[in-house]
Amino acid sequence: MPRCNFGDYCPVTFVDEGYLVKGGSDEDGGENNELYVSGKRYFFAGSKEMEKFKNDPAKYMIVQSQGVSLPIQPPAPKFLITGNKCAGVTTQINSLCEKFKLEALELMDSFNKKQAE
Repeated sequence: MPRCNFGDYCPVTFVDEGYLVKGGSDEDGGENNELYVSGKRYFFAGSKEMEKFKNDPAKYMIVQSQGVSLPIQPPAPKFLITGNKCAGVTTQINSLCEKFKLEALELMDSFNKKQAE
């Protein structure tokens, strides 16, 4: 059975809260939170989200026609690294930015720039 355009992610969490959460099994590993609707498989973050979807599926399927690029892609990872001076924070930030092709945000530099303006 093909997956929905949300892939492995919960459409309810995406529509209601604006972020992606992997769907599938409950945290305790018991119940499998998935439904088959219109020939596609939908995965949900939990049983509450699945019930919300059952009560109003159109609300969570309409996103597909609101200019959202489908299938939904997971967001780029975001990291917050803090530490004492000389703890290797900058080294770790540079390593992660290189690996995930992210742009580093140095808060102190940003703060000083804003203050100078």
